[in-house]
Amino acid sequence: MMNEQGPVMDQKVVALLYEKKSQAIEILKISRSINDSLKTDEVNLEEVTSCLEQKSKFIKTINELDKQLKGLNDGSSIPAVIELLNEMKRVFMNINELDQVNKSLLSGKTEEYKKELIRLQNIKTSKNAYCKKYRSIEGVFIDQST
Repeated sequence: MMNEQGPVMDQKVVALLYEKKSQAIEILKISRSINDSLKTDEVNLEEVTSCLEQKSKFIKTINELDKQLKGLNDGSSIPAVIELLNEMKRVFMNINELDQVNKSLLSGKTEEYKKELIRLQNIKTSKNAYCKKYRSIEGVFIDQST
C-alpha cells in the first residue's frame, strides 16, 4: 500500500537530482576552463584560483543536495531517476578525468617555474659575484711550482 507522500517524494528526489546534475555540469565547465588556462604558455594564476573557488562553491552545493537526498527514498525504481543517475555518473567521470589531466598539467607547470626560478637565482648570484669589489678578499696563495 503506497501512501500519498510516495509520488511527492519521488518528484522531490527527481528535482534534487536535476539540481545536482546541473551543479555537476557547472563543475565540468569550470574544469574545462582551468584546463584551457593551464594549456597556455603563461598561466594566469588569478584566473585558476578564481575558478577553483567557484568550483568549491558548487561542490558545497552538491554536498548540501546529497544531505537532502540522504533522508529521502532513493527512487531507484523510477526510470527518470535511473537515467539521471547514469547521466550524473558520466559527468562525474568526465570531471575526474579532466581533473587528473589538470593536476598533471599543473605539476608540469610547477616544475617549469621551479627550474626558471633556480636559473634566475643563479644569474642573480653570478651577477652579484661579478659586481663585488675585491677589497674584502683575503687568503693565502701557495706557489707549488718551485
